[in-house]
Amino acid sequence: MHPSVEVSGCSMYPALEPGEIVILEPTSTSDLSKGDIVAFRAIGTLVIHRVVEKRNRTVGTKGDLARKQFWFEQRITDSQILGRKLFSIPLPWNPDRQCRTSPPL
Repeated sequence: MHPSVEVSGCSMYPALEPGEIVILEPTSTSDLSKGDIVAFRAIGTLVIHRVVEKRNRTVGTKGDLARKQFWFEQRITDSQILGRKLFSIPLPWNPDRQCRTSPPL
């Protein structure tokens, strides 16, 4: 059984929308590649962002709508990672969940 998380914000729009369910596969920083979408814990919350940097034992992530990387996502370690996006299940369209593409975060 794969873990799943629900998207709650718009930082990954249009790749992921609020309410979408993301099915995760277990992974580690050594198995991640640039472009992968990964769920991790940081600053006491769950974050789902795209891998934009890969280092020896850490990765850096950023939301697709963000102009820049936040401090808490510059060095994500194995102990923070919940999994990599395997696939997502979109929910029926709901105008209340619609994200805007501007202004960027």
